[in-house]
Amino acid sequence: MSAINVYQQHPGNAAKAESPLAHADLPSLVGKGRKNAGVTLREKKLLGHLTLRGNGHDPAFAGGVFKAIGLELPVALTVVANGDMS
Repeated sequence: MSAINVYQQHPGNAAKAESPLAHADLPSLVGKGRKNAGVTLREKKLLGHLTLRGNGHDPAFAGGVFKAIGLELPVALTVVANGDMS
């Protein structure tokens, strides 16, 4: 028996790109709260999060990432930042 999980890495064209809040049906909630709550909540859909999969020890992969986004790949337990991007 194996304890390994196998995931489909290329789900094809059927996969939908949707926000983490897509299930919340936010448009139906507009106007139902207090009029002067003092808090404004907005979702900026699908910004700022990118998941890359590859061999970080492969110079071609690491170089391609740097060329595409302008950041080096981080090593374990570190953060790489350039301006407002990290």
